Amino acid sequence: MEEMRNHPEARSAQKVLAAEVVTFMHGKDALKTAMDVTDALFSGRFEALDSSAFKMLEQTLETVRIKGSKAIIDLLVESNLAQSNREARTFITQGAVAINDQKVDAFDHVVDQSQTYHDTYVVIRRGKKKYALGVFER
Repeated sequence: MEEMRNHPEARSAQKVLAAEVVTFMHGKDALKTAMDVTDALFSGRFEALDSSAFKMLEQTLETVRIKGSKAIIDLLVESNLAQSNREARTFITQGAVAINDQKVDAFDHVVDQSQTYHDTYVVIRRGKKKYALGVFER
């Protein structure tokens, strides 16, 4: 109670309740996966996530299905990270676009399966906190 009074912004009671509910409904493994996904979304570091965490991200983030390869501008528009090709080019020019935490600086950049996590997923980021997920279909 003292911690909640002294640091209400930490929302410690809500976090404990959420952890208990997830553990009760889905088990400890699902709680760990959910915590890993949350940490990745706030830190921007996805390389340590396992494939089950990426499956959870698929349910959380805007997702784009990719067959073969896809131009970065198309990915930005299809994932709703940009409203138009022109806006996508502006974001690239401003240095606000990254694939798997690698900045994209060319309009003609093509995303293919060689850039994936677990041979399936690419994380598309615009700015510091806007994410989408590209999922390569086999």
